Amino acid sequence: MKKALFFSMFLFVAVGLFSSDFYRMKVRIFSSNTTSAIEKLYRNGIDDIVSGKPDFFIDAIITKDQEPKLSSMGLNYKVIIPNYTKRWEEMKLKGRYEFGPYYTYWEMKAELDSIHNEFPNLTTAKYSIGTSRGGNEQWAMKISVNPNVNENEPSFLIVGVHHAREPISCNVTVDFAKYLCEHYNTDPTINWILNNREIYIIPVENPDGYIWDSDSSSDGMWRKNKRDNNNNGVFDESSDGVDPNRNYTYNWGYDNSGSSPDSSSETYRGPSAGS
Repeated sequence: MKKALFFSMFLFVAVGLFSSDFYRMKVRIFSSNTTSAIEKLYRNGIDDIVSGKPDFFIDAIITKDQEPKLSSMGLNYKVIIPNYTKRWEEMKLKGRYEFGPYYTYWEMKAELDSIHNEFPNLTTAKYSIGTSRGGNEQWAMKISVNPNVNENEPSFLIVGVHHAREPISCNVTVDFAKYLCEHYNTDPTINWILNNREIYIIPVENPDGYIWDSDSSSDGMWRKNKRDNNNNGVFDESSDGVDPNRNYTYNWGYDNSGSSPDSSSETYRGPSAGS
């Protein structure tokens, strides 16, 4: 009897530790007026629209708890991906160096070092422009014919990974820098650019969110940073995080269409501009 009771208690604790009622899904919403459907979704707190075809369908990322809202709004939909957490586990793209074809935060750092070591006359060593709330650096690099001199030339900035689940933007940023350096001596256009412009790259604007997607037990669809919105010392995917791309000072909080004042929203713009 004691053994059975112990096993039941263990099973209860294990289920509590390794399962969660919070997960995301992808749905396809069919409508002959997709603009109207999107506005309806926005009004009901669903603002993570990822793709679609005008006046035919829209695809949205929602939480499990938001699915009943679709029916209450009278929307015709079908579930495309029922559980991103399960799908992420099946893809086995987790861990510090297991992010499929995309650079993890750690691989990005190594790539910047490699580029500089190979092209020290065209690049600066990577340098930090700031530290995130989680203690992770926002790394930058300058590419130019005189990288360590601040010349009176127009500058160009590329920033990747505002949203944590957009790893391709990290690859594009890093590989663009690599391409410029590799073709400086063979491509006249690139030669002219680096002789007359200063190029800056920040491959990962949102390191905390990016590391959470690649290294943790998340579902790979985390979008925001990891700001502790209620300051309780516990990270909660259902209510924490700010969308860095909605937090810029220009026209911050202009309206609630495209950004949200609700901390649980995927497009939460933060408590104040530039915060």
